[in-house]
Amino acid sequence: MANNEKLMSVAEAAERLNVHELTVIRAIKAGKLPAAKVGRFWRIEPADLEAYIEAGRITPARATNTDGGGA
Repeated sequence: MANNEKLMSVAEAAERLNVHELTVIRAIKAGKLPAAKVGRFWRIEPADLEAYIEAGRITPARATNTDGGGA
């Protein structure tokens, strides 16, 4: 990890992926997303999260049209 990189929390990773925090924790526990447990909390290196996305293991959700109109 580079000195200028801050480890991400599960909440920050979930926000980046547009998923629930439990989805991130499941990916960590399944060995799909590298993370370290610091005390009671999981921490994720930003580069590992980006690699997880690039590997196609998850596709961040896209914004949806919720006004009921067409495209």
